[in-house]
Amino acid sequence: MPLEKTNPFAAYGVEPPRNTIFQELRALWFKQNEKQRNVDLAELLTTRCPEGKKVRPQHVSQWASGTDGRVPPWWIIMSMCEMTGRMIILSSDSVSIDPVRKSFGV
Repeated sequence: MPLEKTNPFAAYGVEPPRNTIFQELRALWFKQNEKQRNVDLAELLTTRCPEGKKVRPQHVSQWASGTDGRVPPWWIIMSMCEMTGRMIILSSDSVSIDPVRKSFGV
């Protein structure tokens, strides 16, 4: 019996493209904060870290490019969503970043 073809994100072991999602959210943040740079974004994200932890500007750059195999953690992506007023819509075959329409809360 042949295997059924599944949508990309419905396949075993497949993760949403966190680097691409972060890259898009970072671009939106820079558009909303035109005079800011990676160092400014890193400082802002550091304020959301546990004490003693720090987000470096190099992390911001590497998360966007995917260099060194660095993948942004989900809490960084969710923080970027909050800071840009966006939400991630994930289906079995696509990912989109849209303006927040409704808050579901926790």
